[in-house]
Amino acid sequence: TDISSEITRMKNVDDTMIQFTPRISKTASKELKEDIDPNILLRGTQLHRLLELVDFKKKDTSFIEDKADRKLIDDVLNLPLFEDINSYSIYKEYEYFDEINNTNGIIDLLLINEKNALIIDYKTTSFDDINYDNQLKTYRRNVSKIFKIDEENIKMYLLSITRCKIRKVE
Repeated sequence: TDISSEITRMKNVDDTMIQFTPRISKTASKELKEDIDPNILLRGTQLHRLLELVDFKKKDTSFIEDKADRKLIDDVLNLPLFEDINSYSIYKEYEYFDEINNTNGIIDLLLINEKNALIIDYKTTSFDDINYDNQLKTYRRNVSKIFKIDEENIKMYLLSITRCKIRKVE
């Protein structure tokens, strides 16, 4: 079956059904390989979408019907990275235009307060590819310019959703 035609349904917080189609395209970090299992891509898109829908401050995952997915997202929300989240403004899927590369960038999760920023990029499993680090450095340069925050005050993290682990990018 063609993955781009598959639609996954989930119950949203206000009891309405949402639909999404998995994104399959060239990413900011690297090109997708043609031999990747479409089910893996679909799973990553599903988990990514759950993190788009969840309220990071209330940490309410009751809208997630699948118990295993709910536990996984609960575990992610309880990572130390999100302990002080109430002091930040939260931007999900923050999109910007990169004038240097003449491209659009989309940051999965951007946390901003008066002096600092956290950039968090979701990965389904592995986050060891050096291209991911370069991707986050591009995000940092743009966040610094847009929000007038010194780059040294912007921390960057890769988050492996299924492993429930984070890796700080230096």
